[in-house]
Amino acid sequence: MTHLLKAICVGEILYDCFYEQTNDKDTCIHLKCFPGGAPANVSIGLSRLGVPTGFIGAIGNDYFGDQIYQFLKKEKVDLTHLQVKERFPTSLTIVTKNKQNTFISYCEADSKLKYVEKLNKYVHNSDFFIFNGVTLSRDSKTCLVELINIASKSGKIITFDINWRPLLWEDKNHAKKEFTKYINVSNIIKLNLDELNLITNSFNPKSILHYINNLDQKIFLITCGYKGAYYLTKKYFKFIESFKIDEIDDTGCGDSFLSAFIYKMLQYNINNIYDQPYDIINNIMRFSNASGAITATKQSTMSVYPNLSDINEFVKNRH
Repeated sequence: MTHLLKAICVGEILYDCFYEQTNDKDTCIHLKCFPGGAPANVSIGLSRLGVPTGFIGAIGNDYFGDQIYQFLKKEKVDLTHLQVKERFPTSLTIVTKNKQNTFISYCEADSKLKYVEKLNKYVHNSDFFIFNGVTLSRDSKTCLVELINIASKSGKIITFDINWRPLLWEDKNHAKKEFTKYINVSNIIKLNLDELNLITNSFNPKSILHYINNLDQKIFLITCGYKGAYYLTKKYFKFIESFKIDEIDDTGCGDSFLSAFIYKMLQYNINNIYDQPYDIINNIMRFSNASGAITATKQSTMSVYPNLSDINEFVKNRH
């Protein structure tokens, strides 16, 4: 199947456990658990849109790991290089709600991803290489960096979702340095306004242009939650509003947005993705915003991601 793959997602794979407030007087904590992890989410989002996608990551040899494996397999994600760790359990993240979601991570198996030479061909035979900043904070970074280098040398479209989790980084400045380094070797970069401010000390979307090299082959997707997102290149700067919905939970919406964006890019000439006309940019971004908006109407992450007909119908009904 390797030669048929259009995208490879690498890194974080775990169970998202949502804390539920209860009226119990005892110390029982109620959790709802769903498969998650940003790159794994993107692999599901792409697969549901019909994009042949593979995933590189690590799970434990346990109940949670088996459930994730079965779910991704059912969704037709290629798992040829999903590693199973005997000595480490599948990672978990506790999602708590205050004014915004807070993520408490228990990093285990997915932080133990190991590089093996047979991954080279797997990456080389795809078009898109997708990773996020969480893996840069873990032991799996060594493997990830090796694969980024392979993707870069092979001319792949490297897609970096910054996904900054402050609790995973002891030093804020170190996180900023790492993110800037890998933005410079990536082609499509997704970040939110807090991540923009971390890197540039500014909430002005255009500020990122002064911190990054080689802007000719860069697309910045700066997401603003329910409001919409900026599309920014050396040539274009455009804000596309999102759709009004009754939001239930925004966990995984950015991954759904990114999946839809990559899907749309593959519909056009991927050799010219940095110089699309405004009408195509608008179409791509509306489609991506719609995917994120649909995801926000339900709790869970990858299991509620829309398919192509879901998104097209959603957009059609909001003209």
